[in-house]
Amino acid sequence: MYAPKRSGSRPRREGKSAAWASVRQCPPTTARRVRYLRGVADASWRFADSPYLGVIVTRAVYTGETLLTCVSHDPDGDWQFLDDGEDNDPPREVSDAIGVHLSHVVERFPEVEELFDLPMGWIAWRDAKKQSWTREPRPPDWAVWE
Repeated sequence: MYAPKRSGSRPRREGKSAAWASVRQCPPTTARRVRYLRGVADASWRFADSPYLGVIVTRAVYTGETLLTCVSHDPDGDWQFLDDGEDNDPPREVSDAIGVHLSHVVERFPEVEELFDLPMGWIAWRDAKKQSWTREPRPPDWAVWE
């Protein structure tokens, strides 16, 4: 990367320390985010997606009112973390959902880390908290928000 040419001088090549100067001046959270975006992610993060990716979680699951029983990795790359709902429950509404970072879901529900390699267009479900996840292709009309 070349710095802009100053009048009367040749362009100079910037070293790594100059490129990282802006990161060192950022608050710690911002510095971590910049390092991740530049390819220096934490080695313990197993998901291919950024920890700062926005995901959809039902409010009841995130607050602990219901059990996290369904995870969808949508064909467009989005993630949904849901409860199973009952057959007689009304359809989910957008107001039932909240947006959080993927890292917050992994912190709150460590068992989700098992699904780091769930392919796009697939779902995983379970009936109980200690049960292992069952994976299968996502039905086309599954988990539609109204």
